[in-house]
Amino acid sequence: MVSKASAPRSKMSGLQLTLLTALNMLGSGIIMIPAKIAAVGTESVLAWVATGILAVCMAYVFANCGIFSSHRGGLGGMAQTAFGMSGSFAANYTYGVALVLANIAIAMSAVSYLLCILNVPNDPILVQGLTIVIIWFSTFANFPGAKFTGQISAVFIWGIFLPLLILICLGPFRFDADLFMNGWNSDARSLPDVMKLAVPLMFWSFLGLESACVNAESVENPKTAMPKAILVATGAVAVIYFLSTTLISGLVPRDTLAGSDAPIFVVFHSILGDTASKVVACFIFMASASSLIGWQFTMARVFETSAELGYFPEVFGKKSRAGGEQGGGILILTFVQTLLVMLLPNASLFTLFDAIVNFSCITNIFSFFLCMAAAFVIMRNARTSPRRRILVGAMAGVSLLFMLWIFSLTDPVVLKWCSIALLIGLAYYAVRRSVCGVSASDSTI
Repeated sequence: MVSKASAPRSKMSGLQLTLLTALNMLGSGIIMIPAKIAAVGTESVLAWVATGILAVCMAYVFANCGIFSSHRGGLGGMAQTAFGMSGSFAANYTYGVALVLANIAIAMSAVSYLLCILNVPNDPILVQGLTIVIIWFSTFANFPGAKFTGQISAVFIWGIFLPLLILICLGPFRFDADLFMNGWNSDARSLPDVMKLAVPLMFWSFLGLESACVNAESVENPKTAMPKAILVATGAVAVIYFLSTTLISGLVPRDTLAGSDAPIFVVFHSILGDTASKVVACFIFMASASSLIGWQFTMARVFETSAELGYFPEVFGKKSRAGGEQGGGILILTFVQTLLVMLLPNASLFTLFDAIVNFSCITNIFSFFLCMAAAFVIMRNARTSPRRRILVGAMAGVSLLFMLWIFSLTDPVVLKWCSIALLIGLAYYAVRRSVCGVSASDSTI
């Protein structure tokens, strides 16, 4: 996966990659998901069991595929082993599209906490303007390169960890079991309906576990650091998600949290008061912004590597002499994100966040599905022990079945637009191949 011919650049350490991976997951999920759980009902914590199993399975498969994959290109390199260059393009393209959209959602969640700090009402024009500013700030923050991005993640991840640590330590003493049970299935939904509403956002909350693979070329000793980063970060985040959201459901009434633009702020406001909640909101805002820096970095890496493989124009692969990710490609992508923000309809932050997350989640499943399917071929070619091949194959099989299940629960409108996005990408790939030519290796499946 790691090219020996890659140009030297400042690289992050294994610990920084682990923290970046954890921050990518926490920064995109925990700060909004309590509102979703409250809207569905406290019984939605059951969905954590299913989603947690999926996350652990995928983390183990990604860790092994990252070690044994013989192709570079992140997720595309894994897919290439089984599906050739066309599969590699499809994986990188769908993952890249998902990141362009998901990063907008992360920026909007950061804005929601900034508005709480400033005590400013949710005005659509103001929200759009602040979202655009935060996106551009995150883009420029990647200019110094991978090492700097890793250092930012190592510092600002505490903006998420500290509030959650306080919550996990104080929460049990104020936990109200009656409040928790009053929110249990109060809408008389069936378990499949609960899963349909809760699982997509929960699955999205774990997106980022694969970012260690995507950023493998930006870390020292990737064959050792990358699998450790995936497994450690995913396990820790799964525990944090389950404990924190379960506690929150017994601390704050469901009606108070449901649809909130800043649910963690609401939680701390109810248990610690206005001043402390604003301090927590500051921490979470900084952590969200730094998470977006990591995600913009990952987005740039996906398009940069894809450009080097010939999938996208060369401008996406250009870097400065400092080795940062601030070439023309990331600027183009940020302009696209800016236009998309300006086209968003007037609605609450939570409503917009939920809609973007659903689209991003399903689009991302395309790339994950290709990687999980390719795992069988990767492990066969690696000639590892039968025990490891069976274990990886079993976990890949569970992941594939789970993702098919998520597809079956998806809203038809979301699935339609995700399919259109995929078909547009495939058409683009065919046209680009016809214009740029195809090497013999491109046809190898």
